[in-house]
Amino acid sequence: PMRVIDAAAIIGGTSVGGSFLALPMVTAPLGLGPSLVGMFAAWAVLAASAIAYLEAAAIVMEREGEAEGASVVAVSRHAFGGAAATVVSSLFLVQCVVVIAAQLA
Repeated sequence: PMRVIDAAAIIGGTSVGGSFLALPMVTAPLGLGPSLVGMFAAWAVLAASAIAYLEAAAIVMEREGEAEGASVVAVSRHAFGGAAATVVSSLFLVQCVVVIAAQLA
């Protein structure tokens, strides 16, 4: 089973990457104020989506009796049904591949 520190390292490793280094350079011509507002807005959207996913995973864990956690497949199956879960899982896999490609580029 994955420990909390392992999961946090995975999330932190994918969050702090190329965009963390590139955004200040790309937004520098706008000035400090607009750059900070834009980065804070992006952070707020990501934090809100993380909390929404956490709540959905908690509901799935409670209903299915899972003590370890809930996967993307389980959450999407519970929320959208079997066929949509396949689509969501495929899109999640594509997103992971794109993130890896962006980190290596």
